[in-house]
Amino acid sequence: MLSIINENLVIINDKCKNKNTLLEDMVELLHKQNRISDKKLFLKEIMDREKIQSTGIGENIAIPHAKSETVRIISVVIAICRNGINFKSLDNKPVKIVFLVAAPKDFVKVYLQMIAKIARILKHAKWREEFLKAGNNEKVISLIRDFDKEYPDRLNLKLDKENILYKE
Repeated sequence: MLSIINENLVIINDKCKNKNTLLEDMVELLHKQNRISDKKLFLKEIMDREKIQSTGIGENIAIPHAKSETVRIISVVIAICRNGINFKSLDNKPVKIVFLVAAPKDFVKVYLQMIAKIARILKHAKWREEFLKAGNNEKVISLIRDFDKEYPDRLNLKLDKENILYKE
């Protein structure tokens, strides 16, 4: 996962306001990192996905996601909200860990595999606890690095000279 996330795509906040504000902040990070070309459109697509069914999957976790024409580089933004926010989760618990997945329209297989990998890391209480204890962005990235070592990606993903992810 380290090929699609970096410490500039992490938010750690002890007092997240609400779901909409958090998603806006996460999309803003993608835009600032030049990973999406149109933040309003991508935010709308994320919100439209949330209207279908909440991506709050339970155990204090949400995985909002969308494939979009506006996405330049497949990316993941991580937010740690220690206070928890209402995400209308399946188990009605507040969400504290959010992994937002953004993918170009044609990256269907990679997109689905990233969501599966995120679900795998977060299904273990040990990893969830470590994310919630992380004091800074570097620690979050270190946790991802450790998880990648334990569960390596099955896809061979590479970045080209413009930092665009492609499949070999």
